Amino acid sequence: MEAREPLLPEIKVTPKERNRLVLVALAAFVLLWLINQSLDALGPFILALVLAYLMLPVVDRLSKFLPRVLAIILVYIIFFGVVVGLITWLAPQITGQVSELLEQTPTYSKQVQEWSGEVTRWYDSLPISEELRNSIQNSAQSSLGAIGSAVQQGLMGALRVFSRALGFIIGLLIIPFWLFYVLKDKDRGISAFNNMMPEKWRTDVWRIVRIINGVLTSYIRGQLLLGLVVGIASTVGLLLVGAPYALLLGIIAGITELIPILGPVLGAIPALILAAFHPEGWLMVLKVLAVFVLVQQLENNLLVPKIQGDSVKLHPTIIMVSLVVGSQVAGLFGLIVAVPVAAILRDIYIYLYRRFTEGYSSREAEASVPSRQHEETAEGKKLEQQRLHEDLSRPGLNSDAEALAKLERSRAENP
Repeated sequence: MEAREPLLPEIKVTPKERNRLVLVALAAFVLLWLINQSLDALGPFILALVLAYLMLPVVDRLSKFLPRVLAIILVYIIFFGVVVGLITWLAPQITGQVSELLEQTPTYSKQVQEWSGEVTRWYDSLPISEELRNSIQNSAQSSLGAIGSAVQQGLMGALRVFSRALGFIIGLLIIPFWLFYVLKDKDRGISAFNNMMPEKWRTDVWRIVRIINGVLTSYIRGQLLLGLVVGIASTVGLLLVGAPYALLLGIIAGITELIPILGPVLGAIPALILAAFHPEGWLMVLKVLAVFVLVQQLENNLLVPKIQGDSVKLHPTIIMVSLVVGSQVAGLFGLIVAVPVAAILRDIYIYLYRRFTEGYSSREAEASVPSRQHEETAEGKKLEQQRLHEDLSRPGLNSDAEALAKLERSRAENP
């Protein structure tokens, strides 16, 4: 009778490695519990991690010519200079448009009442039975009650957010200092993470880290650049057709672009609603709709392939399900991070499956996942070797690629 292999591979660890894993697992559990308890105040730190992804390549490049501290200070000066300049330029215009919108609110309210009266008169003139009319009215009242309840819950949520704003404000004040140490001591963090793992696990763990880092880097940079371009294009288009509050609506379109699939629709809704109050009426609505359709055609046919490069490589049906699950689990934040998280989970599953069931080497398993396949091209390998050479020229452990290179060299020397 043929001998059967165990369903799960046998993993042998020394008592020292077992104790280390137990401690790491306990620390991870405590960390996750603390994050869950203080999630509302962690918004600034999540923003800081996004900034770290954007700043790290620039800091690493400048640190070849300058001390790392001076490189970080220079990047800070440039970044905050650009931010202050944009705020100085945009704030008066945005404030003016918001003030104008608030001033026009009574006029819009009166217009809505007139439209409501017209709809009511049209409805009363319909030749329908009294029973059907009562059924429609009851359904409408139920819908209005649901909307009122949702608005009330939204207001209560806003009050809860306001009551917890102190932690957020403190986080914003801490961010520049926290981000400085993240950028400065990146190599120490990498070395500490490397030393926490059993040596036998390090190659696979660093491969998985590369997969996660690759997805997050391409997705974050791609989405931010995409939002910036779409916001500018929407603002210019709305100005050309004479739409009201073009700058404010363009900024909203750029921000909602961070939400895949649903973002363009959510960004267009406020513009279409305000266009309905314009003196041109339905003609302005059609103009605004044409602007957003053209911008989305530009995005789908030119910007996404060039800027984002289809980084996550997920089918639209999977993206839609991920958005629903993400919003259910973590609200707006879950909606924003659902797609990269789904891509990361998919790639980790493929890596582990190929690695432990199909006999792939760690390098082959990493190269087989969708988000890393482009790295196996000749251009991708050349770029990776160039970055690795730059990392090896600096002291310490500077990147996941350097960690893997040193592990492979050590195994080759001590098989």
